Amino acid sequence: MRGLLLITGLSVLALSGCKTPQKAYFQEIYKLGVIPFSNPVSELGTGTPLTGKPGNVIAMAPPTRCFPDEFKGKPTDLRWASDIIIPPTYKKMTFTFDANFNSLMAVGTPGVQFNLTGNKVQTVELEIRDAQIEMIDTISLKEFYATGMSESCKDTLMSYPFIMEALKVNSMSFTFFDSFGGKFNLTSANIGDVAFFGGDVQWYIEQGSKLVVLTPKYIGYKLAQLRSEDEGSVNLTCSEIKKGEYVWLNGIPDQSDGNRQLKLPRGFGLRLRKQITTTH
Repeated sequence: MRGLLLITGLSVLALSGCKTPQKAYFQEIYKLGVIPFSNPVSELGTGTPLTGKPGNVIAMAPPTRCFPDEFKGKPTDLRWASDIIIPPTYKKMTFTFDANFNSLMAVGTPGVQFNLTGNKVQTVELEIRDAQIEMIDTISLKEFYATGMSESCKDTLMSYPFIMEALKVNSMSFTFFDSFGGKFNLTSANIGDVAFFGGDVQWYIEQGSKLVVLTPKYIGYKLAQLRSEDEGSVNLTCSEIKKGEYVWLNGIPDQSDGNRQLKLPRGFGLRLRKQITTTH
């Protein structure tokens, strides 16, 4: 059975007092060692080369263009995945059922629009279920770089970063509460009182009060970039943003004209990645 990811408990009061729901949500994703996508995506998995800036990344090619699953009829073993194991002390995140929450879910759960009018829902409890980290196998990458990777891909991956790790969520669940703390009963007949769904969204009701949305998506990523001197080894990585720019570990990415949008912030070339902490 896959591990259940329960986001750290935050009271509604604390959320309204020190950060927006979106910042609180992003902070929890940062704690897993990845950068949150400003908008979740279904196809930007490991191996995708990117351009753009944090908050507006642009895919340059499909994930398998430079990191194929097969080469000359044999598997490359370039990717692997691991279920996320979260300490049992982690609890669910609770939000006020308002426009701020709807804005957050536009980021976290595309295709779902929550109905903020005509019902008695006051708060909502969020769980992220069935989460995995997908990763590039660095040993297989070094072997493939030497024997199978095209020169055009090598040039691209030395000028632009690619997704080294990707946090994938396959389902989220929501429990709704009234002003007295009682659970809002859900049925297929009244589900429209709390949520509207896009045509490609799969969902079901669990235990009469929990809405489970089954829409696989990537919500976080870690970057890497190759350098000619590394010969396919991955030494240059990034899993942090500071002042709207990527912060790189163990070096500086290529600064060519075509890659200026992904430049390293001045003064951060060789600094070690710091543990991100929550501040009010």
